[in-house]
Amino acid sequence: MCLKDSLVGIMKEKIKSFATIFLSLTGILILICYAVGYRFFVVETGSMGKKYPVGSMVIVKNTAPEKIKIGEVITFKIQGNILVTHRVVDKDLQQRYFVTKGDANNKVDEKEVYFDNVIGKVESDIPLLGYVLYFLNSMYGKISIGILIVVYFIYTVFSFWLSKKC
Repeated sequence: MCLKDSLVGIMKEKIKSFATIFLSLTGILILICYAVGYRFFVVETGSMGKKYPVGSMVIVKNTAPEKIKIGEVITFKIQGNILVTHRVVDKDLQQRYFVTKGDANNKVDEKEVYFDNVIGKVESDIPLLGYVLYFLNSMYGKISIGILIVVYFIYTVFSFWLSKKC
């Protein structure tokens, strides 16, 4: 075995180890976020203008509606399962609803957002990452992830099998 082959083998092992650690830590981090009440959503329309542009991923913290203040941005459900992220412009504690408005919209939303429909308050965003999440959640994304897992599994088994033959 020459030095070049040895270095290539070492680099492959380092990349494989890094990928395994990175994917494991990412998975653990996502599980921890969900466990403490954070959710991740993709901004699909331009109603929030430059603050949260299309393709951003918003990080939403499960927050009691009573604690949400005017001026804060919330994610809520409308018409069953459609999610919207807009700014709170008014709040009625007695009737338990918010009046919301998209930053890029000229007028407030037509319907009130009742406290029961609030997912939480937007804590942060990551521009463009929403496109990645949107793809991963699509049929093509799921197929791609499945193929990567199968290829990784075959590679691992094949590498193990070859190392036992030598």
